[in-house]
Amino acid sequence: MDWMLLSVACIWYMANTIHSQMSTCNFPDNLLTSDRRRYWQHHIQVKSRRIIAPRYSFTDNILQVKEFVGRVQKKHNQTCIRKVKGNAYLTKRTEVGKPTTYGCFRFLQRSANVVQFEMTDAGRLAAGAATDDDTLCDNMVLNPWPLFKNTDITKKYQSCPNMYGLDMVEVFDKKINRNICQQEIIKGRMESDCLKGEGITFDWRKGECIPPDLMLVSRRGNILKANCIGSWQDGKYEFSVLYNLMRQQYCLRMPLNYQNMKSFTAILFLDVVCDTAEVPTTTMNYIKIKLSKIEMVSACQDAYTECAVNSAMCNDATFKANCPVTCNTCAPSTFSYPQRPFPTNYQDKWTLQTSDKTEIEFKQDLFRMNGFSDLQSVVVDPTYKPKNEYTLFKSFTNGCRPRYSCLNVEDVSSSVLRFRLSHSSSWPQTRGSDICKSTLWKQDLPPLSDKIHSRELKAIITQSQSLMMRPTNCNLQQNYTGTLMFEGKGTTCKARLARSKCHVKDKMMLSVDKNCADGISAEYKCLGWFTGTSSKFYVTKTVDQPVRYNCWVFSETDDTKPAYAVASGECNDETLARLQNKNTAQLTLTQLSSTDPDIVCDPPTTTAQPTTVRAPTIAKTMTTLATLTLDLTVTPKTNNKRDTNGASANTKNINYLFFLGVLYLLVVR
Repeated sequence: MDWMLLSVACIWYMANTIHSQMSTCNFPDNLLTSDRRRYWQHHIQVKSRRIIAPRYSFTDNILQVKEFVGRVQKKHNQTCIRKVKGNAYLTKRTEVGKPTTYGCFRFLQRSANVVQFEMTDAGRLAAGAATDDDTLCDNMVLNPWPLFKNTDITKKYQSCPNMYGLDMVEVFDKKINRNICQQEIIKGRMESDCLKGEGITFDWRKGECIPPDLMLVSRRGNILKANCIGSWQDGKYEFSVLYNLMRQQYCLRMPLNYQNMKSFTAILFLDVVCDTAEVPTTTMNYIKIKLSKIEMVSACQDAYTECAVNSAMCNDATFKANCPVTCNTCAPSTFSYPQRPFPTNYQDKWTLQTSDKTEIEFKQDLFRMNGFSDLQSVVVDPTYKPKNEYTLFKSFTNGCRPRYSCLNVEDVSSSVLRFRLSHSSSWPQTRGSDICKSTLWKQDLPPLSDKIHSRELKAIITQSQSLMMRPTNCNLQQNYTGTLMFEGKGTTCKARLARSKCHVKDKMMLSVDKNCADGISAEYKCLGWFTGTSSKFYVTKTVDQPVRYNCWVFSETDDTKPAYAVASGECNDETLARLQNKNTAQLTLTQLSSTDPDIVCDPPTTTAQPTTVRAPTIAKTMTTLATLTLDLTVTPKTNNKRDTNGASANTKNINYLFFLGVLYLLVVR
């Protein structure tokens, strides 16, 4: 009997242990998908210009796979049984009408949106493993088709691994099995993050040079722009998964250490497979590109070695622009752009304060932004002379073509400037209006957004303490009272924003109700103010520690609308529109009342200073004496009450002159 009870207990324990292992075996958190709109794609292929891909959905311990075979949707589940050493997951595969089989997965995180996985050898899977044997996790093989997550993809862009510029010397389309545009002198271009935020660009030059399965946002420019969303190295290659605005993905394969090579071959997989085989076999839908690098360190340089032997083509505008030396457009020995120095009041270090801090520096003819690049202020087009715009130039030694950018700067005060930087244009460029055209004033895709390029002007603050100490009128004409809200907190307080003191025009005080737990009154020094389309902006610095730089945003047309305090670099109309849609301000004043009359101060108290008069010499005439006496009767104007001390002093002076007059008469007689 005891033996039977012991056996039952052992069986119960083993059953519960197995159940516990099965119930606690969950897939990694980074793979989980919360709803039907969030899923992973796998085995992404382009067929008849349509993207075909099975969907993978992870929920706790179940992976559900859905795919269409023809017009019929098929699905199966992979249920996690247990986690095996080496971060592998042993799974049970179930599908209606088919026997249960077992396999193993190991996931390799390449980025937030790209994951690869190793899996049980296909031969063993084909044999139909009927038991959950841990050896299924031994000697697994890498699946070359990465998983791609479609969620928040535009917020997960990242810089590509390296900056470079390359000529596409030969382009071989494997799907149609032939070279395309092989005889072109002006080659296609492939460039990657030459300036931060540009992403990767394929310029095919002509429509007939574009591979058929390549989906471009617009065929007009013959340019494919994409961003890297995941990069890694495997074997002899470096892989990058790219994503464009047409929601098409690619896998770009480059040889390791290509930065040190003058020429090499890359493969752009249009089906999203990252094949490590020297000759890919997993798909025929790829483009093999022979690339070469020519360093362009000057704007006066032929772009191609073929220029010199094709000088007869200089009548062609495109050839002439790309071969300026051959076509005698410029002479390398004497060419240089004239420098355009920045105003002396710009030449300093400045701070752009947004969600983080960026240092900006103006030197004589150099604009420098920390984390971006150094750009030189030059004159490209002498006929283009906008007052507040500067043409910036940058050359490279990594094969990238020179870049032109437009910088717009406006004065606010001695300690505040506003600026914006356009997107760049690639060489060759000769017209200032093209470099500064309106379509280039726009921000980057997230996560960069407007940190580098922007449509709106952004306020920057000098790092010079002497300039910051100069008094700047706040131009605050009214005292505001209202309800104060704090970022991320539900509490509100009564508060008042007004001048610190009547005659101190360069400071203002935020006074918070003393009964408010979160309320901290603070005094702010005004650094500058300006108006927008429908807003008033005040750039301020806290007087006491900790130092904070803020921008106060008020409606220009309605003083009762909310006022916001944001980071000083967010001082523009775009910020106000965003805050009205979704309030992320550090401080918000609502239910504003400005019923206090405009600030009227009593004139400052002044004391009329006694006028000092020297006694005339004996040789002076009575006419001169009379004139001096008349001048002394005019006292300084003041709005104060009569100054009896000043009047008394004037009386004493008159008596003194009268005495001198009498003395003069006695001497003459």
